[in-house]
Amino acid sequence: MQWQIAGQSYSGSGSRNGDVIWVNWGQTHPVVYVRMPSGELHGTWGNGRALERLIP
Repeated sequence: MQWQIAGQSYSGSGSRNGDVIWVNWGQTHPVVYVRMPSGELHGTWGNGRALERLIP
């Protein structure tokens, strides 16, 4: 997976189980996304200390 936030690029690989996606991106804790019915991905990273929303 590759994504860009505020001009910064990130990449990682992971796995999916239903609507939940875990992405290992080189940090201690993975990013965990939940796929919403709209197609957006709502995620947590930093061991749950930060939130983000990816819009396709």
